[in-house]
Amino acid sequence: MIEAELSKICADDSLSETECAERRVEYAEQHHAGEWFRIALRLHSGYEEKSLEADMWTIYLVDDENIMYEPTAVTSDSVEKVTRKIYSEFHNMTMERTLFSRNIDLYFPKTTFFGKALLDEHTHSLKLILARHKRTAGEAEWRFYRE
Repeated sequence: MIEAELSKICADDSLSETECAERRVEYAEQHHAGEWFRIALRLHSGYEEKSLEADMWTIYLVDDENIMYEPTAVTSDSVEKVTRKIYSEFHNMTMERTLFSRNIDLYFPKTTFFGKALLDEHTHSLKLILARHKRTAGEAEWRFYRE
């Protein structure tokens, strides 16, 4: 997946092979590619900027054996605010709606505290959970099928 992301970045930015190789090194350093793997989230909210704070949520991964792992590190970009005009037929008027967005990177160790690889060829699934006050607010599950 890292290679796919880097290939897209190199193509989008029309980078030469040398520039692309430099970008790979920068990416590995920035995202701790040797020891951690990254899950990149894009959060959106029509409520408050605060709802996009990573500290507001309990975020963790669940593996095949239902063991939960919290991220080793979390980084966030600044909040983007976009205001749009939306026409409401019900109210017969145009209203403004503000949407907040933020990128959050979650970093998880490649090796668990049990010495087992968290993500390898034997992993069947991983589930990412976002919870607040012990209630699940959202989840995403990756299922890995192999022949």
